[in-house]
Amino acid sequence: MSIIAQFVQNCLNEKDVCIINTSCLVSRELDAVVDAAYDGIVVTNREGGVLKVNQSYSKITGVLPEQMVGKNVSDLLNLGFYDQSIVQMAFREKRVVTRLQNILHNGKEVLVSVSPVFDKENEIYMAVSFIRDLTDLNNTNKQLQENKKLIMKYKSELQETRDRLDAIPYNFIARSEQMLKVMDILIRVKNVDSSLLIMGESGVGKSMLVKYLHSISSRKDYPFYVINCGAIPEQLLESELFGYEKGAFTGALASGKPGIFELAHKGIVFLDEITELSPSLQVKLLTFLQDKQFMRVGGTKSIKVDVRIIAATNQDINKLIDKKLFREDLYYRINVIPITIPPLRERKDEMISLIWHFTNFFNNKYQKKTFFSPDSFDCLYAYHWPGNIRELENLVERSIIMNDGMIHPNRLPENIRDYNRPQINTNNLKEAIAEFEKQFISQKLDQINSIDELSQLLGVHRTTLTRKMERYKIKKLL
Repeated sequence: MSIIAQFVQNCLNEKDVCIINTSCLVSRELDAVVDAAYDGIVVTNREGGVLKVNQSYSKITGVLPEQMVGKNVSDLLNLGFYDQSIVQMAFREKRVVTRLQNILHNGKEVLVSVSPVFDKENEIYMAVSFIRDLTDLNNTNKQLQENKKLIMKYKSELQETRDRLDAIPYNFIARSEQMLKVMDILIRVKNVDSSLLIMGESGVGKSMLVKYLHSISSRKDYPFYVINCGAIPEQLLESELFGYEKGAFTGALASGKPGIFELAHKGIVFLDEITELSPSLQVKLLTFLQDKQFMRVGGTKSIKVDVRIIAATNQDINKLIDKKLFREDLYYRINVIPITIPPLRERKDEMISLIWHFTNFFNNKYQKKTFFSPDSFDCLYAYHWPGNIRELENLVERSIIMNDGMIHPNRLPENIRDYNRPQINTNNLKEAIAEFEKQFISQKLDQINSIDELSQLLGVHRTTLTRKMERYKIKKLL
C-alpha cells in the first residue's frame, strides 16, 4: 500500500475523517500531503466517485479538478478522458493495480497505480490513484537510446579504424593521409577476386604493397608469384606465364612445363610493369582475364584456374593507349580497382618515420650505432627524392655502412646536401653576392607570410628588403 493510501487508512482507523452522505472528505492534513505530491493524485469513494484531484494531476493531464470532482470514473471513461479505468480494475480485484493509461485528449502516456483503502470490515472504502507522466521519461529514454546507438556507431568506426591500422605491418610505413587512404582501399578489397591496378612512380613501394595484400587476403595460404614484364623477353615470358607442352619449341623440356598461372591456382599473380607486355601477349592476357582459362604454348587443351591478377605500372597508361601502345580493352580489364601510390615528395609526413625505420633496420643488420644529425634530417626532408622510397632506403644503407656515430650533412651525397643551396654561376664576387641575395630572398619568400616577417628574419629594414626585391625583379610580394 502506498504512503498516502496508508495515511488515509490510518485516518479511517483514528476516525479522523468526517462522513457526509457516504462521501469521504479528507482532513486538512491529507489535503496538504496530496497537493504537495509530485505525482498526480485522484481520490475516489467506494462507488468510484471522484473526491479529490491534486494540482499535479491537472498539470499532467490538462484536466481541471472541477471537471472531475463529483463525477464517477465510469462517466469520465465514457466521456473519453482516458482509454481504461484502472480504479474499476482495483475495485474488482481488491488489490493494488498498476497499468499504463493513455490520456486521450492530449495523447500523453501515464503510469497509473491504484491503491484501494479498506475499512475495519475489510471492505473497500475508497481508492487513491497515483499518476506519473511518462512523456519526459520516454523522451529521455529515447534520447538515451539514440545516444547509445551513436556511441556504438562511433565505437564501431573507431574499432574498424584501429583494426585497419593494426593490420598495417610494422615495416610498412603509412602515416600520411594519402597512404592511409591507400591502405583503407587495400584492406577493403583484400578478399575480393577483382583485378587490381596499382599505379605510381618507380620506387614508391608498389611491390611491397602487393606482398602485404597477399599476406592479409583469403589467398595468403596459396602461391604468390611476381613477374616483371619488362625484364623477361617476350617468347620466354609467354612460356613462363602460360607454360608449354613437350616439343613446343627448341630447348623445351620433354615433359613440358606448367606456367605461372597454372602453378598459382587459388593464389595471386603480380604483373609488375604490365605496360611492357608486347601486343600479342596483351591479347592473350586479355583472353585469360575474360575466361580465367588458357592453353599452354603448343597445347590444344584449355586449363581453367582460379587466380587473382594484380598489375602495376609506373607509366601513364592513358598516354600509351592514345599512342596505341597498350590495349584499351585490357586496361579496363585490369583497372577494376585502381590504386595510386603518391611519390615520396608528396608524403613528407612519412619522411621521419621512414628514415628512422631504415636507420634502425640497417643498424641492426650491420651491428652498428649510426644516426643522422638534426641538420642531416633537414637535408633529407628538403630533398625531392626522384627515386622515392627505394632511393631513400639505398641512401640510408650506404650512409650507415660508410659512417660511424653521428652523420652530419657534410657526409651526405652532394646532390642531397646542396639541393636547396643557391647555385652561383659566376666568378665575379659582386655578381655572385647579388645572385646569392636574389636566390636567397626568393627561397625565403616561399616560407614567409609577409614582407615584414621576412625583413625581421633576414635582419634588414623593410625598405632595404623592398629595394633589393625591386632591383632583382622579384615579383612575388606576400
